[in-house]
Amino acid sequence: MNIILKSKLALVLFLTVAEALGGASPKMKAEITKEQIKALNPCAEGYQWYLDHGSPDLLKTLLDVNKIRPDWASWLYARLMSEKQRKQFAIYAAEEVLPIFEARFPDDKRPRKAIAAAKRVLKSNTPANRDGARRAAYNARDAANAAVVAGVGAVYAARAAYAGAAGVGAAATAAYANAANAAASAYAAHSAVGDRIVMQEKLIRKAVKLLEEK
Repeated sequence: MNIILKSKLALVLFLTVAEALGGASPKMKAEITKEQIKALNPCAEGYQWYLDHGSPDLLKTLLDVNKIRPDWASWLYARLMSEKQRKQFAIYAAEEVLPIFEARFPDDKRPRKAIAAAKRVLKSNTPANRDGARRAAYNARDAANAAVVAGVGAVYAARAAYAGAAGVGAAATAAYANAANAAASAYAAHSAVGDRIVMQEKLIRKAVKLLEEK
């Protein structure tokens, strides 16, 4: 048996075992280089931070910069994502804080319906589904406005759902940021210690996971 055939058989065997263990192939660890960051046209201060403190490990870089400039972290991971990933991310952010809203308004399903509508667009991007997502997004926005008397945590949770649904109906360049910011704000307002960083770090890990699934 020649070496090429042996190599092909070894690869087939590896992929078969990997699939049996729960995945068709191993995920690649997300990495970042100074050249990649420079190509994204960052601000001079942010680029210098990466040169001084950054790491090729994308997750480590994002977690480190988030401690001092969360906006830089979200700026970077959003520009590395595809449009589909941004939409998936916006939906995830909204789902993370939906329980905050529903704890205060258990009978108001508008934010939940907005998230469900956004998921339908991702599954089948038809005009009817996009129209449905837009309508559901506006309903979630109305729910956010109505929740003002209940406190800012519920308001931001509903706004996250609005952003997630609004983003799938059009370009999602801003939806990810609106959903992420609203989710972090909802968590901070709801948390006993107001720890916004906890949610930001959770969102960062999700962003990196999406990028590793390319």
